[in-house]
Amino acid sequence: MTTYMHPDFFTAEKNESIRKVDSCLRFHSVIGSWAPKAPMTIIHTVNDDMAPYQIAEHMYNTFLRNGGNVSLVKGSTDHFSYGLEYYLSLITYMVLK
Repeated sequence: MTTYMHPDFFTAEKNESIRKVDSCLRFHSVIGSWAPKAPMTIIHTVNDDMAPYQIAEHMYNTFLRNGGNVSLVKGSTDHFSYGLEYYLSLITYMVLK
């Protein structure tokens, strides 16, 4: 993360811009008791080679535990293949509807 993020992000005092981002991240953190008020669908593949499925599963379980209206859709291919598969099915659905 230190390669991609500004060094001030990792200091206690941060800077003005990073404090704004940090406060939003903390407010919407799945670590605390936050849960989405609107219905949310999390779409993730169990064989994701970019972002581990366990992250989506943890987020889903945390939101459920905190009273969120959330559902989890699982795929079985890799990150890009499942994304393409999902968006093609979404476009097909929208065209036919």
